[in-house]
Amino acid sequence: MCSDFSFSYNKPFKLKDIDRCWDTILDMKENGVELKINNVEVDDILNSNIKKGKLVDPKILYLVDSKLNTFTLLNTFHKSSTYRAISYSTVYASKYVMGLTQPEKEIIHFTKGTKIKKIYYYQNDLNYIFNNPSVFVKRKFVSNSKYISVEAKRKKDILMGNITIDNNEVKVFLINSFNVANFTRNINVVPTNYIRLEFKHYINFDFAYKIKRRIDAILHILIFTNNISNKLEFVDTKKNRFTYFDLDNKYNERSLTLPSFNTKNTELIFIKLFDLFLNMPDEEINTFLPFLDFYRNKPSVEIEFLEYYRMLELIAKVKNQELQKGKNQLFTLQLIRKYLYLKKQYFGNQPDEELEEELRELRNYYSHEGYYLDILPITKNKQIIRYKNVNSQWKVDTKNFIKKIAYLEIYNMAEIQIDEKEFISNVPI
Repeated sequence: MCSDFSFSYNKPFKLKDIDRCWDTILDMKENGVELKINNVEVDDILNSNIKKGKLVDPKILYLVDSKLNTFTLLNTFHKSSTYRAISYSTVYASKYVMGLTQPEKEIIHFTKGTKIKKIYYYQNDLNYIFNNPSVFVKRKFVSNSKYISVEAKRKKDILMGNITIDNNEVKVFLINSFNVANFTRNINVVPTNYIRLEFKHYINFDFAYKIKRRIDAILHILIFTNNISNKLEFVDTKKNRFTYFDLDNKYNERSLTLPSFNTKNTELIFIKLFDLFLNMPDEEINTFLPFLDFYRNKPSVEIEFLEYYRMLELIAKVKNQELQKGKNQLFTLQLIRKYLYLKKQYFGNQPDEELEEELRELRNYYSHEGYYLDILPITKNKQIIRYKNVNSQWKVDTKNFIKKIAYLEIYNMAEIQIDEKEFISNVPI
């Protein structure tokens, strides 16, 4: 894309304030937005975000292009500085929000405090979860010829459910739509699904991003995708529209299925998981980071084991609180017996009580002694009763076993019926 002359500043600005803004060259790159800001030191650009050597705010810059389209750069960082007759500093951002300024209207920048009433969530993998009847094909055979008729008509929005969070009601809609691409010799009609969320009371960007991460996690839990949404649309209380882009995360196309669920009931399944994740207390949601950060590079086998084991500890704690029961030290024994098919896959006919001891000791060893391990001492009443010889395959098996149970227990918390055997054969590890 060609460079565009624009104006930028480290605070939102109006048309009357453009004279005090920085002269800027805007380049839209494949992976983000690049700004060359003339005659301004980088310290002056980003200094307002740093106090006493500590980063106190995200590095946010505001910009308008030559058509007065607005940009809010959310993660700006300094790339370089060039000192010439006209010196400039180059900064870059891969996450930004863009708005369109209507003719004869004032500039309105998106900020962290913008009052959001609607969110449109886009992610191509929604097409693997929800049916889309808006595009259908008719085939006709006449003599020796075959005719194919493609028809597309947007269907009525589907209200999947209402969720209450922090005294705010959220209406969740599924939209079945389609995209049309015109080529020289043909027309390509592609069905597409997206989600609209409407709020009774406005929310801010941080809360909207929290919701976005929850939906990303739900899609992963349902179809094991590693993709996340890189595009959202916001509508504020004054009906201004803004589009959020995350160019750090590219969509990776691959074949996905919904192997373990009744695909006729996916709207209800989605709402159950959404309600579960959205209403989970903040002090507990951190335990579910393996699901919220599923797209990151996988940590070591030992760390993964600990993360999913602690998740199961929390789930057991929540269940016991609901039943007004105390802490259950042997909760993994109940899970082993609950998922015997899975247990036999990894540990054969090993006694359930013996396996529970080993899993519990492994969790304690990793937490207190570190990750190097070849012999695991098994204790009872603080006395060593036996030793377990450990190899790398056993470590992997224990991690996979605990991880798969964590998925199954999440489905159980959301009251989702699942074919355990089919799930076990399809879940990627």
